[in-house]
Amino acid sequence: LNHVEKAITEKTGVIIATSIFGYPVNLDRLDEIRNRHPNIYIIQDCAHSFSAQWKGRWVQKEGIAALFGLNISKTLTSIFGGMITTDDEKLFVALKKSRNSNLKKPKWMKGLRRLLYLITVYPTFCETIYNIVNRMERMHLIDYFVQYYNEYKIDMPSDYLHQMTPLEARVGTENVKRYNTIIKNRRRAANYYFEHLDNKPNFKLPPKIEGATYSHFVVQVSDRDAWLQWALTHNIQLGWLIEYNIPEMEAYGAHSPDEYPQAASYARKTINLPVWGGAFIHRRVTNVVKLMINQ
Repeated sequence: LNHVEKAITEKTGVIIATSIFGYPVNLDRLDEIRNRHPNIYIIQDCAHSFSAQWKGRWVQKEGIAALFGLNISKTLTSIFGGMITTDDEKLFVALKKSRNSNLKKPKWMKGLRRLLYLITVYPTFCETIYNIVNRMERMHLIDYFVQYYNEYKIDMPSDYLHQMTPLEARVGTENVKRYNTIIKNRRRAANYYFEHLDNKPNFKLPPKIEGATYSHFVVQVSDRDAWLQWALTHNIQLGWLIEYNIPEMEAYGAHSPDEYPQAASYARKTINLPVWGGAFIHRRVTNVVKLMINQ
């Protein structure tokens, strides 16, 4: 946010404030910007941050609208897709009109494909099958199914101009019922890591901020590949959530990493500790991390 005002011009109409990894954007700082530029709308990007709070204020309520991602990897899911929330009646009416006039109604085949995808996901994460799938992923044998970006072109899902299906709405609605439990478990996992792990030169914990919902627990390390391999030898898979830097992609101009140093650093140095699986998993992960730090 400290760099936002340098980028504002007379053509700027919207600021999209992102609460990444479940961390609430600094609403105090955003208020200062909004007060100095009252004609610029604020949209909250809450793809990772369902109901994150900044000093007791709900992030998704601070702006004209909030955007949420609902694909299978998000905190809440409707299989695919996302949603927009707003308290602005004029925008609400305009969004519904745009949806009804610009998005085609889904056909039954789309609903069937979504159902088959959902059914397939469950056995994939069973331990025995997942071991096979994960090995195939590391060998790049299933990139077509799991690679979610193409650095050589800017593209969209083939059905992005189709409305979501009733099945997706139903799955999303059912997921909301589990929301409080999901967030409680993620915060419990994060607190365990904060209590049992320390910042080191080669292992930097994320900040501890009240109100975060921890879609991910992202740590910065000096040698990511070494960390990932070390964990695998101890039967633990650590994730790397962001392994790319958009400005460096060919489709976006192939900029030098030095032009966007923070993004470049995150793309190369972050690992993701599990926030699911319960206390046993978190203890195992913590023990392996301590071994790596102290070796």
